[in-house]
Amino acid sequence: MRDKERIEQKRLKERVGGYHKYVDCAQINNPDPTSTYHVDEHQRFNKDHAVTDKSVRAQHFEKQQSKWANLRIERLERDQKKWEKYEVKEQFQENRIKVKAEVYQAAKKNMGGSAYNIINLDYDRNKEGIKLQQVDHDAKVRALIRSKNLDSKNNNGFNILTGEQRQTIVVPSHERYNPLTSAGSHMLSSSHSQRSVLISPVSQQSQRILGSRGYQQHYQTGSGVLPGMTL
Repeated sequence: MRDKERIEQKRLKERVGGYHKYVDCAQINNPDPTSTYHVDEHQRFNKDHAVTDKSVRAQHFEKQQSKWANLRIERLERDQKKWEKYEVKEQFQENRIKVKAEVYQAAKKNMGGSAYNIINLDYDRNKEGIKLQQVDHDAKVRALIRSKNLDSKNNNGFNILTGEQRQTIVVPSHERYNPLTSAGSHMLSSSHSQRSVLISPVSQQSQRILGSRGYQQHYQTGSGVLPGMTL
């Protein structure tokens, strides 16, 4: 009993109630689960080489696919950055030419005096062309309004020879010269004037032309249609 190491090992092996469990190194068939040479039962009896080889090949395939995907994304981002750089450069050149043409009046030696092309009979596709088109449209609307006023002041609402309604001049709506509210009032006033003209009595000149017989027949019927006229 003089061997102190054996005494200590015996005491450690026989003690109870402690957190430490004594493991005999000679028991190779029952190793400690916390030790490095412990093997799980599932790993011990999993001896299928095909399954293991398939899992290894699947891992290798996933690794290769991930590599190609990362490379593809990297090339796509590089290509996008390259084209964005080209677009920025092209936009800079367009803005530069536009500023030179509008601000510095550059490259205008062969430009016409107005923004109208006499070859294709169309306005230029720029601000000056839009402005000139609006000015021409305003002038046309004013001319139609003037023609309509002259026609309404100098003529009646129907043709005295045929008795048919006269076609009035149509003026398109315009936010300044002929807005929608005034256009509606003009239409109502024109229709009212036409109805008043139809029921108005015959003038003295018409009385002299038609004679007393036609004049009496006109007032007997009570309509504005002269004898012999058809609507």
